[in-house]
Amino acid sequence: MTSLPIRSRRATEAEGPRMNREMEITAKMSLEDFPRLQRLRQALLEARTALGVQRAKLITEYYQKEGMDPQQPVLSQARALAWLLGRLPTPVFDDELIVGSTTEHRLGALLYPEFMGLAIWPELPNLAFRSHDPVSITSEDAELLGNEVFPFWRDMTIHEATRKKGDPMGSIAIGERMVFYLLAKSNGISHIIPDFNVLVQRGLNSIIDEAAQLGAQASDRETREFHAAVQVALSGVVHFAERYATACEVAAHVASARRAAELREIAEILRYVPANKPRNLHEALQAIWVTQVALHQENCDLALSFGRLDQILHPFYEMEFQSRRLSEREAGELIGCFFVKMGDHTPLIPSAAQDLFGGSATNQAVTIGGLLPDGSDGVNCLSLMLMKMAEILALREPNLCARVHGGSSHSYRRALVESIYQTGASPALYNDEPIVEGLVAYGLDAADARDYGVIGCVETTSCGRTMGMTGAILLNLAAVLELTLSDGVHLRSRLRIGPPSGQLGCFNSFEELYRSFEVQLDSLVALANDGNQRLAEAHAAVHPTPLLSALINGTAESGRDVTRGGAKYNSSGVAVVGLADVADSLTALKQGVFEQRR
Repeated sequence: MTSLPIRSRRATEAEGPRMNREMEITAKMSLEDFPRLQRLRQALLEARTALGVQRAKLITEYYQKEGMDPQQPVLSQARALAWLLGRLPTPVFDDELIVGSTTEHRLGALLYPEFMGLAIWPELPNLAFRSHDPVSITSEDAELLGNEVFPFWRDMTIHEATRKKGDPMGSIAIGERMVFYLLAKSNGISHIIPDFNVLVQRGLNSIIDEAAQLGAQASDRETREFHAAVQVALSGVVHFAERYATACEVAAHVASARRAAELREIAEILRYVPANKPRNLHEALQAIWVTQVALHQENCDLALSFGRLDQILHPFYEMEFQSRRLSEREAGELIGCFFVKMGDHTPLIPSAAQDLFGGSATNQAVTIGGLLPDGSDGVNCLSLMLMKMAEILALREPNLCARVHGGSSHSYRRALVESIYQTGASPALYNDEPIVEGLVAYGLDAADARDYGVIGCVETTSCGRTMGMTGAILLNLAAVLELTLSDGVHLRSRLRIGPPSGQLGCFNSFEELYRSFEVQLDSLVALANDGNQRLAEAHAAVHPTPLLSALINGTAESGRDVTRGGAKYNSSGVAVVGLADVADSLTALKQGVFEQRR
């Protein structure tokens, strides 16, 4: 691979007086400087996770009344989302400057009955008493789910829609065993970075107007329906924000004079954004968050990430600094309120998956630093502020990810090291050179590759341009080794999973054993790919995502939902689980059996 050039930014902001001032100020900040954040943080930490039932209840009511329209799936989904956003509770909690709740609780677990939510059906009586990740639920809500919601969705989930279309290779059935691979698209479309930059640069009304124009010009029905669905979904988000504005105005009637003034200001903000382009940092943060809440009503709340927030928000931060309308401490408080809101929900993990995912956050990644599309260094003052606020809050969200490269300044690197020393683990560091080269090798334009962000745990894609679903498949490499040693038969179930590739006693050399391993690996990869593709087709047929699609580059031009390949870049991500263990095991077999012949 050819190295991509990096332009130097010496004697620019990265090393200039403005950056030095920011470093001096943020270095002195502590949680004690932010009484509001102390209270919000404590309230979140003391909150007990409660099951968010309202979304499941309302979406079920909608489909009981309206049904699904297989002839217009994307428009049907947009109408369902808009209906839902028009009826969800709009709680506003004390001290919040950024409002909008993922569930009806301060800390909730969202339930998606159309995806994998039915997995907790057997656990409803004991959900609040589990030893790991207990989730409180009222007896009334448990009865509602068990008697009305879950029975309605029993045969209508994405997984069931996939199975009904046939499973000739057995890939879906094998995935259900949760031994060989996991197919995450059964649980919805997530692990993506929406284009929040277009949100704050244009506002939703501008995107709605564009969709109306494109729809009027379209010559085929599918394209017209897609653009109509975008208008319906985005209008639903605008209405959702207006409903929160009303909730703030109502809350102001019974609040103290100081809090009432804050609530009225937040209400004004919500009546302006996300419909319009934000005018300041507070409006930009509020626009992004209320849109993220809406996205989580459409898509599973697993790793829908924010991308390069320091680049997205920097123009607003600098504008306020230059006009002296906002101090660094006030900006830090707003960012801290935003980060606290990120932690208002947690994934709902069934007991069967606790050993794999128990205790996990939703992994909403925020990326800072790194190269800009033109190859120059992108570190700015907001990079430091985001890092500092994540450090002093010390919460599970966000998953902060810092990009570095050969041209990164010494002061930035030092700030990263100091933050990692203070937190013990955050931010995670990402090396631009190999990542950008890898994305270019995959087929991305160099400028788009340089504009990558981190998704979820560790995955990287070009921000707002990629329908990546980077956590689509988790492939168990240890299972491949087991199948290699048992001629393709799963030892516990005695089922044949892979093709015959040789009995254990028939291998005369390590090379023969390794060829057998490759046969089993190719077979399992083919099965996992088949299952992933079948689930993707089911999403396109019964659960497209018009809101997410409106915030992904390429869909407006193609006139297609992301589930139908409308994004600029399309892929599915695979995590190979157990690589180090299998490498060690193969090495041990090579040395112990074939070389030392023990």
